[in-house]
Amino acid sequence: MMPKRNAAGSCWLSCYPLFGGETFKLTQEGFNDAAAKSSEGNYPVLLANEFFDILDTDADGIISYNEWVVYFESIGTDVQHARPCFDALDTNKDGEISRSEFVDATVNFIRSRDESHPSRFLYGPV
Repeated sequence: MMPKRNAAGSCWLSCYPLFGGETFKLTQEGFNDAAAKSSEGNYPVLLANEFFDILDTDADGIISYNEWVVYFESIGTDVQHARPCFDALDTNKDGEISRSEFVDATVNFIRSRDESHPSRFLYGPV
C-alpha cells in the first residue's frame, strides 16, 4: 500500500491538471518543496482548501455527489466506490461535502493514522 503522503501527492498531481487545465502545472518536486517549507504545519489545510476549490467545479461552496464522481474518475478510482466514500465524508449527512468536512478529512488523511476516521475514504478504498 502506498504511504498516505505519497497517495495524497499522486492524487493532487493527477487531479489538479484535470480541473486547472493547462493553466496550472504542479510537479512532484514542487509538491514536495511546498510541503517541506510548511514550518507552521498549515500546509495540509492550505492544500485541502485548494483541492476543495478544484473539486467544487461549479463554485457553489460544496462538493456535490456528481462532482465527487468526476473526481473519482479523474484519479482512476472505480466509481462503484464513490457513493460509500462520499457518504463517509459527509459527516453531517446533508447530502453534500462542505468545505469544513473536506478540509477535516484531508488534514486527517495526511496527519493521522486513525483508520476509523472518515478521511480513509478520501481517495477511495485505500
